[in-house]
Amino acid sequence: AIDLSLYSDLTTMMCGGTSRPSLLAASRGAQTALEGTTKDQRVEGLLRALATGKQGGMTEEGHRVSGLFGGWNPFSPAKAPKERPAAEASLNEPPIDLRRYAVRPADLQGEETRRWPLPSNLWVCCSCGELPLEEQEVPDAVRRMRAAIDALPQNWIVILDTDHLARAPVSELAFCSASKLILPLSIDDNDFSRLFIDPTGNALFEVLEETEGREEGWLRSRIHKVVFNSVLHYQNQ
Repeated sequence: AIDLSLYSDLTTMMCGGTSRPSLLAASRGAQTALEGTTKDQRVEGLLRALATGKQGGMTEEGHRVSGLFGGWNPFSPAKAPKERPAAEASLNEPPIDLRRYAVRPADLQGEETRRWPLPSNLWVCCSCGELPLEEQEVPDAVRRMRAAIDALPQNWIVILDTDHLARAPVSELAFCSASKLILPLSIDDNDFSRLFIDPTGNALFEVLEETEGREEGWLRSRIHKVVFNSVLHYQNQ
């Protein structure tokens, strides 16, 4: 599982849950992931590798990528997509090893979280609040992500978790790399409506339609399921 969420939802749930030791403390899961990994072992390192093709760890330039979503601002008005530059990813380039940027949550479990045993074949590329991918880096990142997924053993299943900000660079990366799109929704009219209407330009169906129209075969994912979910925050269920 690759956590492309700014809010580290998947990381939090997999690495210890949402419970907090005290009122102002970080959630147990997020803190466990932060202490048990480095940037080079998390999604920050993976995104820079996907953007540059360099797998030897984050460079000084990679650490300077601005903003939580690179240079993308979720509150700026929607703009017409820029013409895509020619792909820089070399055909002879070795695929990115996704396992280099992932950890097994079972290895991070402390005494407090062992009551929820996790399978040893579950790997998570953790997010700890930074997603350094610029808009202009998305085309090469998508091509490298597709190659990286194809290079994994055939019995592996890769899940990409994103936020509701459908126009973010990391969301396009996920939409264009995955084959199936699963939509978790709460039974709430506002949650449902933002699939079609969003004042910040992040309505999912609108973004998917635009992405599909840019280039044949660019948008890979198709809606597979809509799941109505309810999370019991304090029970990690």
